[in-house]
Amino acid sequence: MWKKTGIQASLVVILAAQATTMATQDQTYGLGGATTGRVSSVTADTENPFAALYNPGLLAAQKTPLFSFSTLAAGSSYSPFSQVLVDSAQYRTRDAKNRIDDFSLPGNSSTLWAVGFTYPFALPNYLSRRAGLGIVASGPFGKLRSFSSGTPYEFTDLRYGTSDEQFKVTTSLGVELIPEHLYLGTGLSFYITAAGAADADVVTSNPTGRLNLDVGMNSSLVGGLYGRANWLGYDHAWSLVYHQAARPTFDQSINGTVQVTPGASVAIPLMLHTALYFEPQTIESDWQVNFGVLIASLGVSYQRWSAFEPSFLTVQSPDARGQTRTTSLPTLSFSDTINPRASIDVPLLTNRWYASLGYQFRPSPLRDLSGPANLLDTDTHVVGIGVRYQIPNNQILPLPVTVAIFGQYHWMETRHIDKSDSSFIGAPGYDFSGNAYTYGLSLQADL
Repeated sequence: MWKKTGIQASLVVILAAQATTMATQDQTYGLGGATTGRVSSVTADTENPFAALYNPGLLAAQKTPLFSFSTLAAGSSYSPFSQVLVDSAQYRTRDAKNRIDDFSLPGNSSTLWAVGFTYPFALPNYLSRRAGLGIVASGPFGKLRSFSSGTPYEFTDLRYGTSDEQFKVTTSLGVELIPEHLYLGTGLSFYITAAGAADADVVTSNPTGRLNLDVGMNSSLVGGLYGRANWLGYDHAWSLVYHQAARPTFDQSINGTVQVTPGASVAIPLMLHTALYFEPQTIESDWQVNFGVLIASLGVSYQRWSAFEPSFLTVQSPDARGQTRTTSLPTLSFSDTINPRASIDVPLLTNRWYASLGYQFRPSPLRDLSGPANLLDTDTHVVGIGVRYQIPNNQILPLPVTVAIFGQYHWMETRHIDKSDSSFIGAPGYDFSGNAYTYGLSLQADL
């Protein structure tokens, strides 16, 4: 809660309508550019036009340039909470009164797009090696960014609420280390962030205001290894990928001047801070075996959620004694997670039809929800399926094209949350559960 200083409290009410988003579509839906139905088990797959993001080590291992455009719809819904405290005098959300009622967390929906391109090429003859370049871009069909965050005490989902508000570009380079066996790649993902300063002179005769806003480009590193070999008569491939954490923040300083009496004014400097979104530091690996009749993959992802910063707006300002007053936020404990996954890819009918099936277990990084905050998450099971058809080049299509439809279903386990204090929003307790889905279409061409 805000420590009691009247002017600051009124400003928080005004500014709370501006805020942030929780997580990217990569962490929200587990898809990003992956459109095969294999639930992200694509870091050891050379036929991957999104290699620049998922594993830049694949770029030098590909035989031909690849291009893909994907579009998908995503959404989520949640079970209602029965007879919980939705407003309290201490942790208020609306009218500062104790009010018990049923509550339904609103669902979410979004439409996204993703474009991937890779270009392998041979290095000069004396090196006898190959290299590759790649780029991946993804984002929403609507607005690129909006700010939407309430108080920490309102019911808010951690992963599924704001996947349609990020624009992301990743560029990467891959090189061959050991011919036909070992490849290394690295790249950068770029994000737009903002910071600024404002001045205000609030007087009856002439209220004025000025705002200087700086827009910057932040980046995070991606690196990957890819290896392959023939063992026991089968082709094996493995990958190791690292993604640096992405934690862009919005920092806004406001220097306000308020006239209190004729000829006398008071300066009110404020500092606003909030996280824009978050991608955890990630280390992941896949092992893939081609059995001829099918391709099987096993993978695991380690995600460092303990560094997560919730998107709650904080405000700092000095009081009359020169001491800093700041928004005090509830303590939330986040743990790192280990996310296992498995997938298969099998031919259907002819060698032009293929089906993919994948599973991923995604444990919740939130461990204790008994406090006043209601940033909700639970263990989730993700199942993906996809079907694709390879169209050979012909009189109409000069290039081989693969058309795919894909989808995912996310089942969130029921999690009972008991509140440790009767004044907390959500008391005495409730069951949190729900589901999410994605479905879409992709077109891939061998250039």
